[in-house]
Amino acid sequence: MNHRYLKLTKLRKHELTAAKAKLKKEYGASAEETYKVAKNCIANIITLQTFCLKTEVVNEEQKETRYYSIN
Repeated sequence: MNHRYLKLTKLRKHELTAAKAKLKKEYGASAEETYKVAKNCIANIITLQTFCLKTEVVNEEQKETRYYSIN
């Protein structure tokens, strides 16, 4: 195995560990819990036939609501 590859792998593992610790410290959620929630949200969006996004555009003169549909 390439020695340079091993150093790069160790660096990535160290960064991943630091990121997990920061996530747990700042938000109080483990990386595994965060992954599960994100996975469920994405799965729900994918299973919907139409995903509607409501945005509001506010100008000085009028307020307009727009609906976007992703099929």
